[in-house]
Amino acid sequence: MTLLESTVAVTILGSVTLGLGAFMAKFTRTSTEVRISAKASQLAAQRLELIKSVGEYDSLSKYVATETDLPGYAGLTRKTIVTRIGGDSTSTVDYQIVTVEVTGLTLQTPVRKTTAIAR
Repeated sequence: MTLLESTVAVTILGSVTLGLGAFMAKFTRTSTEVRISAKASQLAAQRLELIKSVGEYDSLSKYVATETDLPGYAGLTRKTIVTRIGGDSTSTVDYQIVTVEVTGLTLQTPVRKTTAIAR
């Protein structure tokens, strides 16, 4: 093998190695983002399921909160919002919209889950 062939082979090998390194860095970053997003989604779903299982329609507002110190979910913040639609003497509808939003520094976009609960 000549010096020129060796130089070309080393150049090709170096290019492939650099490309593989960049791919692995992006893969690791993406898998971490997906894992955090899945945790946030689970956290929001847990809160919604808890609220839906409560049989006290008129006391849903007690679940309005912003939680920052969640065991097992470091760095994530969960905010619960309850909005009542109708329910007065002139209204024909009465339901509440419950939205749970999970945010965090490592979370690219907030995770929001919403459900409606009727009387």
